[in-house]
Amino acid sequence: MKKIGIDIGSQTLKVVSLKNGDILYKNIILHKGEILQIFMEVISSLSENGSSIGITGEHANFLNVHFQNLSVIDSVKCLIRGVLKFHPEVNNIIEIGAGSSKLIELGNNEEFMNLTTNSLCAAGTGSFLDQQKDRLNLDYEEIEKWKDIPNSPPTIASRCTVFAKTDLINRQQEGYSKMEMWAGLCKGMSTSVIQTLFKGKPVEGKTVLSGGVARNLFLVEYLKKRTGQNLLFDSEISPLFQAIGAAIEGRVPFSKKLFSLKKKPKKMEKKKGNAPLLLQKSAYPDFKVRKELIHNNRTEIRIHEPLKRMKSSYIGIDIGSTSTKAVLMDEEATIFADFYCMTEGDPIEATKKLFDAITGTLKKENISLQIKGVGTTGSGRKLVGNFIGADVIINEITAHAKGALQTSPDIEVIFEIGGQDSKYIRIKDGSVYDCNMNYVCAAGTGSFLEEQSKKLGYDIKVVSDFIMGITPPVSQERCTVFMEQDIDKLLKEGYTK
Repeated sequence: MKKIGIDIGSQTLKVVSLKNGDILYKNIILHKGEILQIFMEVISSLSENGSSIGITGEHANFLNVHFQNLSVIDSVKCLIRGVLKFHPEVNNIIEIGAGSSKLIELGNNEEFMNLTTNSLCAAGTGSFLDQQKDRLNLDYEEIEKWKDIPNSPPTIASRCTVFAKTDLINRQQEGYSKMEMWAGLCKGMSTSVIQTLFKGKPVEGKTVLSGGVARNLFLVEYLKKRTGQNLLFDSEISPLFQAIGAAIEGRVPFSKKLFSLKKKPKKMEKKKGNAPLLLQKSAYPDFKVRKELIHNNRTEIRIHEPLKRMKSSYIGIDIGSTSTKAVLMDEEATIFADFYCMTEGDPIEATKKLFDAITGTLKKENISLQIKGVGTTGSGRKLVGNFIGADVIINEITAHAKGALQTSPDIEVIFEIGGQDSKYIRIKDGSVYDCNMNYVCAAGTGSFLEEQSKKLGYDIKVVSDFIMGITPPVSQERCTVFMEQDIDKLLKEGYTK
């Protein structure tokens, strides 16, 4: 008899088919929150002949809204069953998912002894690594080619995405490669996982790694060193343990009629939300300029004033964690052009792109320009400033205040939301009087908004046109992992993207 198991996790849907204990078919599909649609596509592709089915996973209960008589199997039970099939006499199961991590401890006779889960933080989860992967402009195909795992990679904070991003920028300025920084992230995460789940206890007995991170050889190697033993894993099977367990535990005869959608499900009553987003007390600035261009290296170019009027110029460069910007201005601080590109984890290369765009634009306009001075600011100011021989290297607080006072001399308070941090600056008598920055958490930063915008399928540049006036639901305001979990939950409750 064929047995089918489906595991619906926070980011992926896993499906396996077993016959006589052997795996006939397996697949892992990224569902992007479209759980019902992906689930129905999987069901339609399966054969009904003499099969049973078991369903489990973090988001499996969502299907009860749409189907009658659907039995969802406990995910811990499925995970244990799936692991024991391949690794009898296991003592510890470390399971690392996209949004959670857990430790299951078993006795000598396979009896359940204890369950420990991660704390209210992204540390020790797959989402943490995914966010940093995007931050370094990496993909897993490239990472899988790296075989030489550094013994002593640079130290990277692994508790919060903000701290990790800050460390990555510092390590970049120190000259570490992307592979070395990725190794530092994986080593730091291995420490977080063991500290969070074992809480100082020694790791004893047979230990199995479950979850998609089993494909991450860097993390696996550092986990082996942290546990002090030969961690058991299979990059092909370990992500599927829970689905395999669901197949083994499933007793319901599989029929496509079982998954005929109910009549339109009763719409869930939406809870009272926050106040709608309205632009009432602020004057939105006009960002229109004379001309906008895109250089062939993807740098955005905006021409404010006719460039032929410039005989000499000063250049200001802001090297941020997410983007790098430059302006051309004259002695009177009139801005003639600005340039914008993504930093993509490489401040030097981003600055080269800006200079290519600047020289290309001047050449196109047939302009020969004398550069009288260059200043740098931002998180990469020292690295780039030394690289290009900048005349001044200025901290962000001073640069923000100076720039704001240039355009609005009576300004009193500046709120700046950057890619990795947020700042509050108070101005008094034309000087910085007080300032503060966010800390501990990635909430309240631009990169978080950009990451969620991508996941929901929106361009960050135009999303505000769609959401004006909409009443938003109440959601988490701290950890990015919990915010992502809230997004999935709210979508299932009927809220629109």
